[in-house]
Amino acid sequence: MTMTTVLDASAAITAVLGNSAQSERMQGIISSSRIVVAPTLYITETANALWKYADAGHFSQAEMVLALHRCESLITRFTQDEEVINAAFIDACSAKHPVYDMIYVSVARDEAGTLCTLDSRLAKIAQSFGIPVFS
Repeated sequence: MTMTTVLDASAAITAVLGNSAQSERMQGIISSSRIVVAPTLYITETANALWKYADAGHFSQAEMVLALHRCESLITRFTQDEEVINAAFIDACSAKHPVYDMIYVSVARDEAGTLCTLDSRLAKIAQSFGIPVFS
């Protein structure tokens, strides 16, 4: 059992909407974690991604509202973005990568957790900062 997993929106949406080996893998990682943590930014990111699916007509609005609730229910504890924003900013400058992604890296570092992401660039950056990654 993994102690703490920091879940990003890409992995969560795949776990909730997907019907593939990759979605089953994400579901397995999440269910084997004792604690699943995410920054509050996660709510906005998942809502925005799900809105894109509804807007494109892939799913109904009602289906995406339910998916949003499922994404939120995956999280054991939310951290406040403000707690890590300075470190995320410094890391973003160092990695030349957006601050919003580096918030997840900062949370994973602070929580001594493993980052769960399907963003391959973010996974490589997190690993370069010494953060274990599920991808």
